[in-house]
Amino acid sequence: MKLAIASTAAALALGVTAAGAADQSFGDVDANSDGALSMEEVQAVYPTVDEIQFNTFDANGDKVIDEDEFVSMSQRMDANRTDANDS
Repeated sequence: MKLAIASTAAALALGVTAAGAADQSFGDVDANSDGALSMEEVQAVYPTVDEIQFNTFDANGDKVIDEDEFVSMSQRMDANRTDANDS
């Protein structure tokens, strides 16, 4: 938990936001290099993602986001951000 908090704080300190998330690879976001993203790791790049959204993106229901799920999530989140900016 301390690592997740530290990772989130470090990401926020570096200015990593949803606007810059498109530039983040799975490996960049996987702070503890375990091959899966916790909710805290996801929130480091997408701070507005809540538990319901996280679970929606967790297609196989294993309580973490794998690389394929992250790609899908990133595409959807970035598309939503672009749509909101077009309004």
